[in-house]
Amino acid sequence: MNDTRFESADACPGTYLGTLAMSRIARSVRTGNVGITLYWDILLDSGRKRRVWRTLWLSPKAISRTKGELARLGVRRLADLDNDPPVPPGAACRLVVANVQGGDGCPECRVVSWQVLSDVAARQEVPTDERG
Repeated sequence: MNDTRFESADACPGTYLGTLAMSRIARSVRTGNVGITLYWDILLDSGRKRRVWRTLWLSPKAISRTKGELARLGVRRLADLDNDPPVPPGAACRLVVANVQGGDGCPECRVVSWQVLSDVAARQEVPTDERG
């Protein structure tokens, strides 16, 4: 397998260092709720890469927690989620991955919590006319 590709299997439960690779708008097939799915790339001790994720739901029941989690990643207003990508990539994070019950009732490994280790705002690109 090419080392730049990701394993299709989930990561094992544990704590990892990862980089926010991408985000996208998601919609629950079961409930129709809208959310933002965050994807982090992690590198295992074996040298293999894995991608782990977490969906932050924008439903009325979850919105207050979601706003706090998005703020940690540099999203200050929900209107910022209209950008492409919704959440800027590149944040280095400490991730806790655990077994959880998926929407279909089957167990899966997923990010259950994270701590941002780098300042997302500091990595924002400087406009061309302000570069020295």
